[in-house]
Amino acid sequence: MSTKNLNRFLTISIVATIGFAMFIVAVFTMPTLRNLSTSTTVITEVIEEDDPRWDCETMGNKVCGPTEEEATRFAERNCPIGFVAVAAPEYAESGAMECEVK
Repeated sequence: MSTKNLNRFLTISIVATIGFAMFIVAVFTMPTLRNLSTSTTVITEVIEEDDPRWDCETMGNKVCGPTEEEATRFAERNCPIGFVAVAAPEYAESGAMECEVK
């Protein structure tokens, strides 16, 4: 092999090695490629109390309002005509009910 061909071979080898090294560095320092396999998106659906799927016995503070029977009994004893019994704001602590216009 002549000196000219040997120099050409060495030059091509060095350039190829440097190019490959730069490619490897770029791949491992690129955040999108590095995190591509580890990124996870979690979508959580929040069910509010007004939603028909709400279950007060397993969701929220687990304090359910008065039953229909309790509300009717309270309204018959304490509320004027045209009012209904509803849970008072302090119902969770005391079980208090109050009268409210229908």
